[in-house]
Amino acid sequence: MTYWVYENIIHKKARIHKAECSFCGSGRGIHGGGKTLSGNWFGPFQTFDEASSIALKTDHSDIRACTVCIGNMDTTDRNIIEASNPPIEGRKLPPSDSEYELNCALSLRWHPLGRLSLDNANRVVFPNVESTAGLYKFSARYPDGRRGNYIGESENLKRRFGNYRNPGPTQQTSLRLNIWLRELLTDSGEVLITIAREATLDSVKVDLSRKAARRMFEQMAVVLESAEDIDSLNR
Repeated sequence: MTYWVYENIIHKKARIHKAECSFCGSGRGIHGGGKTLSGNWFGPFQTFDEASSIALKTDHSDIRACTVCIGNMDTTDRNIIEASNPPIEGRKLPPSDSEYELNCALSLRWHPLGRLSLDNANRVVFPNVESTAGLYKFSARYPDGRRGNYIGESENLKRRFGNYRNPGPTQQTSLRLNIWLRELLTDSGEVLITIAREATLDSVKVDLSRKAARRMFEQMAVVLESAEDIDSLNR
C-alpha cells in the first residue's frame, strides 16, 4: 500500500490519501493531470508515517487524512493522524465508539478598529487592517436611534473589507452589505467596526486560520450579541 500527499496552496491545507483513493489516483488527481494551478501532489510513500511527515512540512494549519479513504485505515494510521493534527490544540477526544459529552468555555475579545465613512465617489471607506484571519462586527446606529449589527468571519480581513467596498457581481452577501452600509451612511447613520483576531477555548488559544474555528466563534457571537432591540443582518 502506498500513500500520497496533496497540498492545496490557495486554501493552505494538505490531505493524505491512499494511492487507490478516487481523489488521488496514484498522484494523478481527479482530473488525471497531477499538478494543478492550486496545488501539488507528493509521493508515493511506502508508509503513512512517511507521508504524514511530508504533509507536516507544508507548514499548513489544516493537515488531515482524506475522509474518503480514512475509513479503511487501521488503528495505527488513525493514531498518527490524531497525533499530528489534534482537533484543537491541548484537547483530546475519547474513542469515537464510546458515549461521551463535549463541553467547553469559549472566549472572544472585540477590539474597536474605527468608523466607516464614504468617499467622494460614495464608496465605503474602511479603517486600515492587516491581512490576517479573524472575525468582524459592524455596529450600526440608524438616524432614528435604532441599532443594528452584522457579524462575519474571514481568512483575510483586509481582502474581505475590500470586497465590501467593491463587491463583484456574484458576491451576493458583499452586494447586500455594501448597499446597507452606503444607504446607512448617506442617511447620517454611523457604523463602528470591531475585529477579533484572537480567541480561546478552555483558556487555550485557537488558530483562527481554520475556518471551522472561525465559524464556531462567529455563531457564538451572533447568538450572544442578539437582542430584541438590535436589527441583526445575520438573521
